[in-house]
Amino acid sequence: MNDLVPVRSSSLGFTVILDAQPSISLFPIYMSFAGAKLNRSDTGASSGAPLGLVKSFKIILSVCAIWFLFATLAAVANFFDLRVLGVKATISTQIYLFLIWLSPKMLMSCYLAIHFEKYLDEALRARAMFAIFFWLMLVFLPLNFLFEGFYIVARRDMAMISWGAVTDAISPMSLWLNMVLINFAYSVQLAYAFWRKNQRRFAEAQAARQHYLQLRLQQLQGQLEPYFLLSSLEDITELVTKADSQLATKALARLSELLRHVLEAAEEEWRSVDDELNVLRDYLSLQSLRFGDHLQVEWQLEPRLWSEYACPPMLFLPLLDATVRAHVSTLFHEPQRFVLRCEQVDQQVRFSIQVSTEIASIRASASAFDEVQERIRLTFADAGQCDERVILNEQGRHLMVFVSFPAQERGDE
Repeated sequence: MNDLVPVRSSSLGFTVILDAQPSISLFPIYMSFAGAKLNRSDTGASSGAPLGLVKSFKIILSVCAIWFLFATLAAVANFFDLRVLGVKATISTQIYLFLIWLSPKMLMSCYLAIHFEKYLDEALRARAMFAIFFWLMLVFLPLNFLFEGFYIVARRDMAMISWGAVTDAISPMSLWLNMVLINFAYSVQLAYAFWRKNQRRFAEAQAARQHYLQLRLQQLQGQLEPYFLLSSLEDITELVTKADSQLATKALARLSELLRHVLEAAEEEWRSVDDELNVLRDYLSLQSLRFGDHLQVEWQLEPRLWSEYACPPMLFLPLLDATVRAHVSTLFHEPQRFVLRCEQVDQQVRFSIQVSTEIASIRASASAFDEVQERIRLTFADAGQCDERVILNEQGRHLMVFVSFPAQERGDE
Protein backbone atom coordinates (compact mmCIF):
# COMPACT_ATOMS: atom_id res chain seq x y z
CA MET A 1 0.00 0.00 0.00
CA ASN A 2 1.52 3.22 -1.08
CA ASP A 3 -0.58 4.76 1.70
CA LEU A 4 0.68 2.35 4.35
CA VAL A 5 4.36 1.91 3.47
CA PRO A 6 6.56 1.96 6.61
CA VAL A 7 8.80 5.00 6.26
CA ARG A 8 10.22 5.76 9.70
CA SER A 9 9.52 5.34 13.38
CA SER A 10 6.70 7.42 14.84
CA SER A 11 4.37 7.44 17.82
CA LEU A 12 2.40 4.56 16.28
CA GLY A 13 5.45 2.57 15.19
CA PHE A 14 5.20 3.61 11.55
CA THR A 15 4.40 6.61 9.39
CA VAL A 16 1.58 6.32 6.87
CA ILE A 17 1.90 8.14 3.51
CA LEU A 18 -1.62 9.11 2.45
CA ASP A 19 -2.89 10.95 -0.61
CA ALA A 20 -4.49 14.28 0.02
CA GLN A 21 -7.76 13.21 -1.65
CA PRO A 22 -8.83 9.55 -1.69
CA SER A 23 -9.87 8.28 -5.10
CA ILE A 24 -12.23 5.53 -3.92
CA SER A 25 -13.81 4.31 -0.67
CA LEU A 26 -14.91 0.77 0.02
CA PHE A 27 -16.04 1.69 3.54
CA PRO A 28 -19.80 2.05 2.79
CA ILE A 29 -19.86 -1.29 0.95
CA TYR A 30 -18.02 -3.07 3.77
CA MET A 31 -20.27 -1.49 6.39
CA SER A 32 -23.40 -2.63 4.56
CA PHE A 33 -22.17 -6.24 4.34
CA ALA A 34 -20.94 -6.49 7.92
CA GLY A 35 -23.93 -4.58 9.29
CA ALA A 36 -26.32 -7.05 7.69
CA LYS A 37 -24.42 -9.90 9.34
CA LEU A 38 -24.42 -8.10 12.68
CA ASN A 39 -28.17 -7.56 12.72
CA ARG A 40 -29.10 -11.19 12.05
CA SER A 41 -31.01 -12.69 14.96
CA ASP A 42 -29.33 -15.53 16.86
CA THR A 43 -32.42 -17.67 17.24
CA GLY A 44 -30.43 -20.83 17.87
CA ALA A 45 -29.15 -19.71 21.28
CA SER A 46 -31.92 -19.99 23.81
CA SER A 47 -29.83 -18.76 26.73
CA GLY A 48 -29.14 -15.33 25.27
CA ALA A 49 -30.91 -12.32 26.74
CA PRO A 50 -32.87 -10.40 24.05
CA LEU A 51 -31.44 -6.98 23.29
CA GLY A 52 -33.66 -4.12 22.23
CA LEU A 53 -32.89 -1.96 19.23
CA VAL A 54 -32.16 1.07 21.40
CA LYS A 55 -29.74 -0.85 23.62
CA SER A 56 -27.95 -2.34 20.62
CA PHE A 57 -27.66 1.11 19.08
CA LYS A 58 -26.17 2.50 22.29
CA ILE A 59 -23.59 -0.30 22.39
CA ILE A 60 -22.60 0.24 18.76
CA LEU A 61 -22.46 4.02 19.25
CA SER A 62 -20.20 3.66 22.31
CA VAL A 63 -17.81 1.29 20.53
CA CYS A 64 -17.65 3.47 17.42
CA ALA A 65 -16.98 6.54 19.56
CA ILE A 66 -13.97 4.84 21.18
CA TRP A 67 -12.55 3.76 17.82
CA PHE A 68 -13.19 7.23 16.36
CA LEU A 69 -11.17 8.75 19.20
CA PHE A 70 -8.36 6.28 18.52
CA ALA A 71 -8.49 7.04 14.77
CA THR A 72 -8.38 10.78 15.45
CA LEU A 73 -5.32 10.50 17.70
CA ALA A 74 -3.57 8.24 15.17
CA ALA A 75 -4.47 10.61 12.32
CA VAL A 76 -3.14 13.66 14.15
CA ALA A 77 0.14 11.89 14.97
CA ASN A 78 0.49 10.71 11.37
CA PHE A 79 -0.35 14.18 10.02
CA PHE A 80 2.60 15.76 11.84
CA ASP A 81 4.90 12.94 10.72
CA LEU A 82 3.86 13.57 7.10
CA ARG A 83 4.57 17.28 7.48
CA VAL A 84 8.09 16.45 8.65
CA LEU A 85 8.53 14.30 5.53
CA GLY A 86 7.26 17.12 3.29
CA VAL A 87 4.04 15.32 2.26
CA LYS A 88 0.98 17.52 1.88
CA ALA A 89 -2.02 16.27 3.83
CA THR A 90 -4.95 17.47 5.93
CA ILE A 91 -6.09 16.23 9.31
CA SER A 92 -9.65 15.61 8.09
CA THR A 93 -8.38 13.42 5.26
CA GLN A 94 -6.13 11.50 7.63
CA ILE A 95 -9.05 10.87 9.99
CA TYR A 96 -11.22 9.70 7.10
CA LEU A 97 -8.59 7.28 5.81
CA PHE A 98 -7.77 5.96 9.28
CA LEU A 99 -11.48 5.28 9.85
CA ILE A 100 -11.56 3.23 6.66
CA TRP A 101 -8.42 1.38 7.72
CA LEU A 102 -9.89 0.65 11.18
CA SER A 103 -13.44 -0.12 9.95
CA PRO A 104 -13.05 -3.94 10.09
CA LYS A 105 -11.79 -3.76 13.67
CA MET A 106 -14.58 -1.35 14.54
CA LEU A 107 -17.18 -3.77 13.22
CA MET A 108 -15.45 -6.64 15.01
CA SER A 109 -15.60 -4.72 18.29
CA CYS A 110 -19.31 -3.90 17.78
CA TYR A 111 -20.12 -7.55 17.15
CA LEU A 112 -18.12 -8.70 20.19
CA ALA A 113 -19.73 -6.04 22.41
CA ILE A 114 -23.24 -7.16 21.46
CA HIS A 115 -22.25 -10.82 21.74
CA PHE A 116 -20.85 -10.35 25.27
CA GLU A 117 -23.85 -8.27 26.27
CA LYS A 118 -26.27 -10.95 25.07
CA TYR A 119 -24.34 -14.06 26.16
CA LEU A 120 -22.30 -12.73 29.06
CA ASP A 121 -21.98 -15.90 31.15
CA GLU A 122 -21.45 -18.24 28.21
CA ALA A 123 -18.95 -15.91 26.48
CA LEU A 124 -16.78 -15.67 29.61
CA ARG A 125 -16.22 -19.40 29.86
CA ALA A 126 -12.65 -20.43 29.10
CA ARG A 127 -13.61 -22.54 26.10
CA ALA A 128 -15.67 -19.75 24.55
CA MET A 129 -12.95 -17.14 25.13
CA PHE A 130 -10.29 -19.28 23.46
CA ALA A 131 -12.68 -20.06 20.60
CA ILE A 132 -13.22 -16.36 19.95
CA PHE A 133 -9.47 -15.72 20.15
CA PHE A 134 -8.65 -18.41 17.59
CA TRP A 135 -11.46 -17.17 15.35
CA LEU A 136 -9.98 -13.68 15.46
CA MET A 137 -6.46 -14.92 14.67
CA LEU A 138 -7.31 -17.59 12.07
CA VAL A 139 -10.29 -16.04 10.32
CA PHE A 140 -10.69 -12.35 11.05
CA LEU A 141 -7.00 -11.41 10.89
CA PRO A 142 -6.44 -12.85 7.36
CA LEU A 143 -9.68 -11.31 6.11
CA ASN A 144 -8.76 -7.95 7.61
CA PHE A 145 -5.32 -8.28 6.04
CA LEU A 146 -6.79 -8.96 2.62
CA PHE A 147 -9.17 -6.03 3.03
CA GLU A 148 -6.22 -3.69 3.60
CA GLY A 149 -4.30 -5.07 0.62
CA PHE A 150 -7.37 -4.79 -1.61
CA TYR A 151 -7.97 -1.24 -0.41
CA ILE A 152 -4.36 -0.25 -1.11
CA VAL A 153 -4.51 -1.54 -4.67
CA ALA A 154 -7.98 -0.08 -5.27
CA ARG A 155 -6.79 3.36 -4.21
CA ARG A 156 -3.98 3.21 -6.75
CA ASP A 157 -5.98 1.91 -9.69
CA MET A 158 -9.05 -0.31 -9.82
CA ALA A 159 -7.78 -1.85 -13.05
CA MET A 160 -4.66 -3.15 -11.26
CA ILE A 161 -6.61 -5.30 -8.80
CA SER A 162 -5.26 -8.86 -8.78
CA TRP A 163 -4.28 -11.49 -6.23
CA GLY A 164 -0.60 -10.82 -6.76
CA ALA A 165 -1.01 -7.06 -6.43
CA VAL A 166 -2.99 -7.49 -3.21
CA THR A 167 -0.42 -9.81 -1.58
CA ASP A 168 2.45 -7.57 -2.69
CA ALA A 169 0.82 -4.57 -1.02
CA ILE A 170 0.79 -6.27 2.40
CA SER A 171 3.77 -5.70 4.71
CA PRO A 172 4.94 -7.70 7.77
CA MET A 173 4.77 -4.51 9.90
CA SER A 174 1.10 -4.16 9.02
CA LEU A 175 0.49 -7.79 10.01
CA TRP A 176 2.14 -7.27 13.39
CA LEU A 177 0.24 -4.03 14.00
CA ASN A 178 -3.09 -5.66 13.15
CA MET A 179 -2.41 -8.52 15.56
CA VAL A 180 -1.62 -6.04 18.33
CA LEU A 181 -4.74 -3.95 17.71
CA ILE A 182 -7.07 -6.94 17.46
CA ASN A 183 -5.72 -8.52 20.63
CA PHE A 184 -5.85 -5.20 22.46
CA ALA A 185 -9.48 -4.61 21.43
CA TYR A 186 -10.39 -8.16 22.49
CA SER A 187 -8.60 -7.76 25.84
CA VAL A 188 -10.45 -4.52 26.54
CA GLN A 189 -13.75 -6.22 25.71
CA LEU A 190 -12.94 -9.11 28.05
CA ALA A 191 -11.95 -6.76 30.86
CA TYR A 192 -15.19 -4.80 30.50
CA ALA A 193 -17.25 -8.03 30.33
CA PHE A 194 -15.64 -9.36 33.53
CA TRP A 195 -16.30 -6.02 35.23
CA ARG A 196 -19.95 -6.13 34.13
CA LYS A 197 -20.31 -9.67 35.43
CA ASN A 198 -18.80 -8.75 38.80
CA GLN A 199 -21.12 -5.74 39.05
CA ARG A 200 -24.12 -7.92 38.24
CA ARG A 201 -23.12 -10.54 40.80
CA PHE A 202 -22.59 -7.82 43.39
CA ALA A 203 -26.07 -6.41 42.70
CA GLU A 204 -27.59 -9.89 42.90
CA ALA A 205 -25.78 -10.55 46.17
CA GLN A 206 -27.03 -7.25 47.58
CA ALA A 207 -30.59 -8.02 46.51
CA ALA A 208 -30.38 -11.50 48.04
CA ARG A 209 -28.99 -10.06 51.25
CA GLN A 210 -31.80 -7.47 51.42
CA HIS A 211 -34.36 -10.21 50.86
CA TYR A 212 -32.78 -12.32 53.60
CA LEU A 213 -32.73 -9.40 56.02
CA GLN A 214 -36.37 -8.66 55.27
CA LEU A 215 -37.34 -12.26 55.95
CA ARG A 216 -35.23 -12.28 59.12
CA LEU A 217 -36.89 -9.09 60.37
CA GLN A 218 -40.32 -10.56 59.72
CA GLN A 219 -39.30 -13.69 61.60
CA LEU A 220 -38.03 -11.70 64.56
CA GLN A 221 -41.16 -9.56 64.64
CA GLY A 222 -43.24 -12.74 64.52
CA GLN A 223 -41.29 -14.08 67.50
CA LEU A 224 -41.66 -10.89 69.51
CA GLU A 225 -45.38 -10.37 68.99
CA PRO A 226 -46.56 -13.58 70.68
CA TYR A 227 -43.86 -13.22 73.34
CA PHE A 228 -45.64 -10.62 75.45
CA LEU A 229 -49.07 -12.04 74.59
CA LEU A 230 -48.13 -15.34 76.18
CA SER A 231 -46.67 -13.57 79.18
CA SER A 232 -49.87 -11.50 79.53
CA LEU A 233 -52.01 -14.63 79.39
CA GLU A 234 -49.85 -16.11 82.13
CA ASP A 235 -50.52 -13.04 84.24
CA ILE A 236 -54.27 -13.31 83.62
CA THR A 237 -54.18 -17.01 84.44
CA GLU A 238 -52.52 -16.13 87.74
CA LEU A 239 -55.32 -13.66 88.53
CA VAL A 240 -57.94 -16.26 87.72
CA THR A 241 -56.30 -18.87 89.94
CA LYS A 242 -56.40 -16.33 92.78
CA ALA A 243 -60.16 -16.10 92.27
CA ASP A 244 -59.92 -12.41 91.48
CA SER A 245 -62.48 -12.46 88.66
CA GLN A 246 -62.97 -8.68 88.63
CA LEU A 247 -59.30 -8.01 88.03
CA ALA A 248 -59.18 -10.84 85.51
CA THR A 249 -62.00 -9.20 83.54
CA LYS A 250 -60.18 -5.87 83.54
CA ALA A 251 -56.99 -7.64 82.49
CA LEU A 252 -58.79 -9.25 79.57
CA ALA A 253 -59.98 -5.79 78.49
CA ARG A 254 -56.42 -4.48 78.63
CA LEU A 255 -55.24 -7.53 76.72
CA SER A 256 -57.76 -6.81 73.97
CA GLU A 257 -56.18 -3.38 73.54
CA LEU A 258 -52.78 -4.99 73.25
CA LEU A 259 -54.14 -7.43 70.67
CA ARG A 260 -55.45 -4.50 68.64
CA HIS A 261 -51.97 -2.93 68.66
CA VAL A 262 -50.42 -6.22 67.59
CA LEU A 263 -52.82 -6.57 64.65
CA GLU A 264 -52.09 -3.02 63.55
CA ALA A 265 -48.35 -3.54 63.90
CA ALA A 266 -48.50 -6.74 61.83
CA GLU A 267 -49.91 -4.78 58.87
CA GLU A 268 -47.24 -2.06 58.89
CA GLU A 269 -43.49 -2.08 58.49
CA TRP A 270 -43.18 1.21 60.38
CA ARG A 271 -45.23 2.89 63.07
CA SER A 272 -44.84 6.11 64.96
CA VAL A 273 -42.98 6.47 68.25
CA ASP A 274 -46.25 7.66 69.78
CA ASP A 275 -47.96 4.39 68.74
CA GLU A 276 -45.25 2.40 70.48
CA LEU A 277 -45.55 4.51 73.62
CA ASN A 278 -49.31 3.85 73.67
CA VAL A 279 -48.59 0.12 73.57
CA LEU A 280 -46.46 0.59 76.69
CA ARG A 281 -49.28 2.41 78.44
CA ASP A 282 -51.69 -0.44 77.75
CA TYR A 283 -49.11 -2.96 78.92
CA LEU A 284 -48.45 -1.06 82.15
CA SER A 285 -52.20 -0.80 82.77
CA LEU A 286 -52.39 -4.56 82.50
CA GLN A 287 -49.42 -5.08 84.83
CA SER A 288 -50.79 -2.59 87.38
CA LEU A 289 -53.77 -4.90 87.89
CA ARG A 290 -51.30 -7.57 88.93
CA PHE A 291 -48.85 -5.58 91.07
CA GLY A 292 -51.03 -2.70 92.22
CA ASP A 293 -49.24 0.30 93.71
CA HIS A 294 -45.96 -1.58 93.81
CA LEU A 295 -45.52 -0.86 90.10
CA GLN A 296 -44.52 2.80 90.02
CA VAL A 297 -43.94 4.39 86.62
CA GLU A 298 -42.52 7.82 85.86
CA TRP A 299 -42.77 9.11 82.30
CA GLN A 300 -40.11 11.55 81.11
CA LEU A 301 -41.06 12.35 77.52
CA GLU A 302 -39.30 15.14 75.72
CA PRO A 303 -41.92 17.60 74.40
CA ARG A 304 -41.95 16.60 70.74
CA LEU A 305 -44.55 15.54 68.22
CA TRP A 306 -43.71 11.85 68.54
CA SER A 307 -46.52 10.86 66.19
CA GLU A 308 -44.36 12.24 63.33
CA TYR A 309 -41.31 10.07 64.15
CA ALA A 310 -41.01 6.63 62.54
CA CYS A 311 -40.29 3.54 64.62
CA PRO A 312 -40.18 -0.21 63.86
CA PRO A 313 -43.29 -1.89 65.31
CA MET A 314 -43.16 -3.67 68.67
CA LEU A 315 -39.68 -2.40 69.48
CA PHE A 316 -40.08 -0.87 72.97
CA LEU A 317 -42.47 -3.39 74.56
CA PRO A 318 -40.18 -6.46 74.68
CA LEU A 319 -37.55 -4.43 76.56
CA LEU A 320 -40.07 -3.13 79.08
CA ASP A 321 -41.64 -6.58 79.54
CA ALA A 322 -38.20 -8.16 80.07
CA THR A 323 -37.29 -5.48 82.62
CA VAL A 324 -40.54 -5.90 84.54
CA ARG A 325 -40.27 -9.69 84.57
CA ALA A 326 -36.72 -9.47 85.88
CA HIS A 327 -38.17 -7.70 88.97
CA VAL A 328 -41.33 -9.77 89.52
CA SER A 329 -40.19 -11.14 92.87
CA THR A 330 -39.46 -7.61 94.11
CA LEU A 331 -42.74 -6.16 92.82
CA PHE A 332 -44.80 -8.62 94.82
CA HIS A 333 -43.22 -7.46 98.12
CA GLU A 334 -42.22 -3.81 97.74
CA PRO A 335 -42.64 -0.83 95.42
CA GLN A 336 -40.38 -0.61 92.38
CA ARG A 337 -39.97 2.58 90.41
CA PHE A 338 -39.48 2.48 86.64
CA VAL A 339 -38.45 5.62 84.79
CA LEU A 340 -39.42 5.58 81.10
CA ARG A 341 -37.66 8.24 79.07
CA CYS A 342 -38.02 9.12 75.37
CA GLU A 343 -35.88 11.86 73.84
CA GLN A 344 -33.95 12.91 70.79
CA VAL A 345 -30.18 12.89 71.23
CA ASP A 346 -27.82 13.74 68.36
CA GLN A 347 -30.40 13.05 65.63
CA GLN A 348 -31.31 9.76 67.35
CA VAL A 349 -34.56 8.68 68.98
CA ARG A 350 -33.56 7.23 72.32
CA PHE A 351 -35.93 5.24 74.53
CA SER A 352 -34.67 4.02 77.90
CA ILE A 353 -35.95 2.22 80.98
CA GLN A 354 -34.20 2.95 84.26
CA VAL A 355 -34.84 1.09 87.51
CA SER A 356 -33.14 1.15 90.88
CA THR A 357 -31.98 -2.44 91.39
CA GLU A 358 -29.13 -4.72 92.32
CA ILE A 359 -29.60 -6.75 89.15
CA ALA A 360 -26.60 -6.37 86.88
CA SER A 361 -28.23 -7.51 83.64
CA ILE A 362 -31.52 -8.76 82.20
CA ARG A 363 -30.01 -10.13 78.99
CA ALA A 364 -29.23 -13.57 80.38
CA SER A 365 -32.88 -14.19 81.36
CA ALA A 366 -34.58 -12.43 78.41
CA SER A 367 -34.22 -13.78 74.88
CA ALA A 368 -36.36 -10.86 73.68
CA PHE A 369 -33.47 -8.51 74.47
CA ASP A 370 -31.19 -10.26 71.98
CA GLU A 371 -33.95 -10.36 69.40
CA VAL A 372 -34.56 -6.61 69.69
CA GLN A 373 -30.82 -6.07 69.42
CA GLU A 374 -30.72 -8.12 66.20
CA ARG A 375 -33.69 -6.22 64.77
CA ILE A 376 -31.86 -2.96 65.38
CA ARG A 377 -28.73 -4.31 63.72
CA LEU A 378 -30.60 -5.59 60.66
CA THR A 379 -32.70 -2.46 60.25
CA PHE A 380 -30.21 0.29 61.04
CA ALA A 381 -26.78 -1.44 60.95
CA ASP A 382 -24.29 0.65 62.94
CA ALA A 383 -26.70 3.60 63.09
CA GLY A 384 -28.81 1.94 65.80
CA GLN A 385 -28.07 0.50 69.22
CA CYS A 386 -29.72 -1.67 71.88
CA ASP A 387 -27.85 -2.20 75.13
CA GLU A 388 -27.92 -2.02 78.90
CA ARG A 389 -25.63 -0.45 81.46
CA VAL A 390 -25.28 0.00 85.22
CA ILE A 391 -25.39 3.59 86.53
CA LEU A 392 -24.00 4.57 89.93
CA ASN A 393 -24.94 7.99 91.34
CA GLU A 394 -26.00 9.71 94.55
CA GLN A 395 -29.45 8.08 94.37
CA GLY A 396 -27.91 4.60 94.36
CA ARG A 397 -27.39 1.84 91.82
CA HIS A 398 -29.53 1.77 88.67
CA LEU A 399 -29.89 -0.47 85.67
CA MET A 400 -30.69 1.26 82.39
CA VAL A 401 -31.94 -0.59 79.30
CA PHE A 402 -32.11 1.52 76.17
CA VAL A 403 -32.61 1.44 72.43
CA SER A 404 -31.72 4.19 69.94
CA PHE A 405 -32.10 4.60 66.19
CA PRO A 406 -31.96 7.43 63.60
CA ALA A 407 -34.69 10.03 63.97
CA GLN A 408 -36.69 10.18 60.74
CA GLU A 409 -40.14 11.37 59.88
CA ARG A 410 -42.83 8.92 58.82
CA GLY A 411 -42.81 8.53 55.07
CA ASP A 412 -39.01 8.95 54.86
CA GLU A 413 -38.18 5.40 56.03
